[in-house]
Amino acid sequence: MRLYIADDGETLKDIADRQNITLEKLTSLNSHVSNPNENIFGCQVNLPPLPIHQIEQRHNTSSRQQRSRKAIIVAGGWEPHKPMEIAEILARLLKQENFEVEIVNTWEVFNDRAKVMQMDLIVPNWTEGTITPQQLDNFLDAVNNGTGVAGMHGGMGYTFPTELRYQFMVGGVFVTHPGTRFKVEITNKAHPITRGLSDFEVIDEHYYMLLDPAIEVLATSYYESYPPEVSKPVYMPIVWTKKYGKGRVFYNSIGHSPEILLMPEVLTLMRRGMAWAAR
Repeated sequence: MRLYIADDGETLKDIADRQNITLEKLTSLNSHVSNPNENIFGCQVNLPPLPIHQIEQRHNTSSRQQRSRKAIIVAGGWEPHKPMEIAEILARLLKQENFEVEIVNTWEVFNDRAKVMQMDLIVPNWTEGTITPQQLDNFLDAVNNGTGVAGMHGGMGYTFPTELRYQFMVGGVFVTHPGTRFKVEITNKAHPITRGLSDFEVIDEHYYMLLDPAIEVLATSYYESYPPEVSKPVYMPIVWTKKYGKGRVFYNSIGHSPEILLMPEVLTLMRRGMAWAAR
């Protein structure tokens, strides 16, 4: 069985047509969808396995087609953030965008400079980690030369609490989260990552972050004062992009749990954000 996550405006009938599957077959695999013509934005859809001849055909013709982009997801760190579950969801999104995805649970792979430099996208999904100076050099050099970086919540916003060079590349670092219910306000509706999205409410850790003023803010949320740290109400950036040398960077502070990531709006932000950031 293959999994597919429906994009904005897709119906079960749309997916059947695009995947060249009969609607009857697809409906039988997805009893949770009552109406094949309804918008199932963000829903997980079960697809049948590819026939052997199609798998072989894809393999034999892959060299003549445009190469898939390569992404690596580094998952680990603070376990309550469910790093491996989050990584699997992000990997499914990337595979739908024709990425070859590798999930690893160690930063040791960044000792291989040649491998890192060939990556089109790096997705850090590791809260409260450490990295050696050489590994970080290879990471930052890859981004400076065009590799994209995309991630969410503490997996990218609090990956290496003591590494200022990494935080500068990301564009911010988490410092506290006293609130839990807030409204995400889309402030840049023209950007390809946020185009068509409306404001939405979420119950999640409300990240307060120290920021690089050069980031391009795509979404914010209102933050009440929480003395002594937050001295007055502010609008805190929630989603942003930036450049680091030739590389594109995308960050979304929402996503403490897999359940939050599976919200349709958050899935769309991550799917579009990762594809946008990649080389």
